[in-house]
Amino acid sequence: MQRFAETETMEDSAYLAQLLTGVFYTAAALPLLRLAARTGQHPERLLGWVFLLLGLSYLFYQTPFLPGMASLMTPLSFLGRVATGAAMAALAFFTRLVFRSQTRWGRTLAYGSAALIVLGICASVARGDWEGLTPLANPFFWLEWAGEIAPALWVSVEGFRQHRSATKRARFGLADPIVANRFFIWGVFGIAQAGTMLVLIPMNIEYELHGTFSTWADSAMSACETLSIAMVWLAFFPPAMYRRWVEQSVRAAPQEANPS
Repeated sequence: MQRFAETETMEDSAYLAQLLTGVFYTAAALPLLRLAARTGQHPERLLGWVFLLLGLSYLFYQTPFLPGMASLMTPLSFLGRVATGAAMAALAFFTRLVFRSQTRWGRTLAYGSAALIVLGICASVARGDWEGLTPLANPFFWLEWAGEIAPALWVSVEGFRQHRSATKRARFGLADPIVANRFFIWGVFGIAQAGTMLVLIPMNIEYELHGTFSTWADSAMSACETLSIAMVWLAFFPPAMYRRWVEQSVRAAPQEANPS
């Protein structure tokens, strides 16, 4: 009985964490969308949509677990699935616009990721898999999954790459240390998002085979989600203590002969 109570508590904690993640992403999207409305800049608008769609996806997924909402499990889960796919497609186009706007392969990767997501969802629905919970029986699950993890890995690679270059320049006073650190934050954000996609594989296979989600998968998912929102918080709302630490770290680092 005690073990059952502990398991139930862990499930409740995971549910609460995912619900709060949805609220956080939705709240973080609003300033970006307001800024985009004033400036007309596409990066802010795309990133605002990334956060808004991620927030809505979590809210859609968690709403059926509220009392009296179980009958809406399938339609709301489908809406959450579509919102997640749209968010990752928007992340691909954001990454292309910010980091690879002049390259043909960047355009191909962004549109290719979006095409895989759309094809995967549409083909899954045609097979009757509205929720995307049957990776063993539904091969189109993997098209959607590939289209969603690719943007996460892409923004991670670009973030770390730009961080390395910008940090070298910041040591010589040629770049803002906070901006250089923000590239690193984006790299970690991409890893956290990719982590949620990786956890989905054993999580969904277990559900397909046994009709339940394990507590370890819920905990791993919550950890990745917590890391994601922590990175968003540091990127857009860095506390003064963190900013001072970043600036001191850059100044204290040994300078290389070549800042390029």
